[in-house]
Amino acid sequence: GTHGLYLLADGELVESDALGEERVLFDGLCSDGQELLGVWLNAAGLHWVGSTSTERSTLQIQELQDGLTYVSDVVVTPAHTLVVSSASGILFIDAGGDFQAWLDGDTGLPNSLVYSLLLDREGAVWAGLAYGVARIDGSPGMSMFGEAQGLVGTPLALARHEGALHCSTFEGLFRLSDVEGRARFERLTSVPAGPVFDLASTLHGLLLTTERGLYHLDGDRCSLLADGQPLGLTLASAQPDAVAVADYEGLRILRWEE
Repeated sequence: GTHGLYLLADGELVESDALGEERVLFDGLCSDGQELLGVWLNAAGLHWVGSTSTERSTLQIQELQDGLTYVSDVVVTPAHTLVVSSASGILFIDAGGDFQAWLDGDTGLPNSLVYSLLLDREGAVWAGLAYGVARIDGSPGMSMFGEAQGLVGTPLALARHEGALHCSTFEGLFRLSDVEGRARFERLTSVPAGPVFDLASTLHGLLLTTERGLYHLDGDRCSLLADGQPLGLTLASAQPDAVAVADYEGLRILRWEE
């Protein structure tokens, strides 16, 4: 928030001093919801704090500090590599907190603007780019999915639901499927066409935010749960049946009831 960092704990929103006295200076904070309390960027460099320690780590990355950029997402691999996406590329930091690699439009990515990251079951990183999706598995090569593979529009969010990768774009929701032996994205026509801004996979179905409101996808059936435009979704790890929904009026908790 504009007045500091707030944590949702046991259903209560509490102010935290985990980022120190500078906390009001940051308007962007990313967390993997597990090992990382937060990752943020300012003029002094990239900073991150683990969920089990109050010690802050800082690394100066010239590519992140040149020009206008921001941190958009973060994941931690099984090898404890910190992967940070930004408006100018993807940064890899090893388990010791040292620079490992940088990927952008000049070093292997189709373009440098990266909106989202997702870690799959094999430990590969999926990156949603300004156009298309890239799968980075640590080998010299990577897989790229764009319009030729059925994915239309700028990718906005990635989520794995019921064993399948889902990607939302400004054109709708797409699911990666095996089509005649080839991986290909197919648009889910039950979801209204138009921007789908965020996704959250739950035990009860896939939640998605759109300009029209909050939708629930259960199998091939898509239904509207709430009007208005939600801004973001996140699962409440301590409460498996709860999802935090941010909108222009504040933060709401969605719980499932039988």
